[in-house]
Amino acid sequence: MPPAPPTPPRSQAGLHAGSNAGLQAGSDPEPQAATAPDTPRTRGNAWMIQRDGSALRYLSDQYRGQLMGYEERERLTLAQTPPLALAMLSFGDMRSSPRTLPERFDYHVVNQHLSGAAPDLAARSQAVLTQMHARRDGLAFRTVLAIEAQQPGLTLAEAAPDAPLAATLNDQLATGAQALSRWQKHLHVDRIDLSLLSGAPDTDEAQADAHYARTALWLGRAVAATTGQASVPHIVVAQSAGTRDDGTSGVILAEARLDLDHPTLKFIVATPGYPYGFLPGMPATHDATSAALMDEIKVLAVRQTQQGTPWRCPSLSLVHPDGDELRAHFITDAGLAFDPDEPHGFALHGCDNGAQITGVRVMRGPPIVRIFCDKAPTGAALSLSYAWGATADGQQDRAANRGGLRDTWQADSLAVPGHVLRRYALSGLQKVVTG
Repeated sequence: MPPAPPTPPRSQAGLHAGSNAGLQAGSDPEPQAATAPDTPRTRGNAWMIQRDGSALRYLSDQYRGQLMGYEERERLTLAQTPPLALAMLSFGDMRSSPRTLPERFDYHVVNQHLSGAAPDLAARSQAVLTQMHARRDGLAFRTVLAIEAQQPGLTLAEAAPDAPLAATLNDQLATGAQALSRWQKHLHVDRIDLSLLSGAPDTDEAQADAHYARTALWLGRAVAATTGQASVPHIVVAQSAGTRDDGTSGVILAEARLDLDHPTLKFIVATPGYPYGFLPGMPATHDATSAALMDEIKVLAVRQTQQGTPWRCPSLSLVHPDGDELRAHFITDAGLAFDPDEPHGFALHGCDNGAQITGVRVMRGPPIVRIFCDKAPTGAALSLSYAWGATADGQQDRAANRGGLRDTWQADSLAVPGHVLRRYALSGLQKVVTG
């Protein structure tokens, strides 16, 4: 792209600094007198206007005063980007409220009709945050389709390949791919945000695991068939938190092991949900800030995986006794640590001698947590949980399941400036192994 000319003084028709007064992608301008065929549909400044058949290309500062290249076709405006466009899909449960995003990238993040009016839910949030992190790291922007197929209280049958929700997703994706082809762009779905079984929390662990695997398999194949891409997308999951008063769902345990138990399905278990707050008055719906933070961790998890480094939240894998202690082993790629302001999150199950946990400590070196008890716990079905199986009175601002264990990874948030993102341990349950 040729270098931009010096920015002239802004007229009253231009953008105010820091605002987005220009037209959103896919919107119509206000009536203007004698608009010439080669006049861009913008109230921002425009330079280097070129007509190429049905396309009008130019430079403009119409998005937040930032100088970028634009292209207009069929009364739509998109930012100029490479020919390969991405799609980010969200399928399944609607478990969180609309996000409050720092900005919208109206000309880069669009729906299946290439309009910037996509809803501020999981897909758009992750698309916008992907652009923000790309800008911070000096990487190129992409055109991204943000497609949502969600409904609250989803059951097993409602997530089946022959159910209406699946048809909704496929229709939107096909519409988007066709629309982009008229802009000489090819579409590639790089991720599906998958959330299942909020309407069936009593599903046992084995059944939940099988349901997630079946759904991921048919979704990946269906998406690849619609777009013609050679590879299936990553399936990114945020582990369920449970509700304000009950954290005993087997679905939570199944979600913790999806990447380990189904390595060929490209699962990424990005974060647990228990560290994040709920919307007031709702039993299990994350608030807007929490939802945005979880979306940002998903963005970073997918990006790290695509760069060749697996993303692993600490995961409880083995528990064995050592005198009056239990040793809890974790799968992790970084050192373990506790947040001092959070409860440790460990609990005994199936203990028949009344033993109580008196303290916990992370060992130096290996990823092992020492669980101190007032006496050696016993029981034929003795198990240890982390951030799982809790009950509460429902008055707190988050799930009954709580825990402060994490690894040493951290990153500054762009979604919520001043917040530090951390990779918390997944909720889990393991039988104590003796011998």
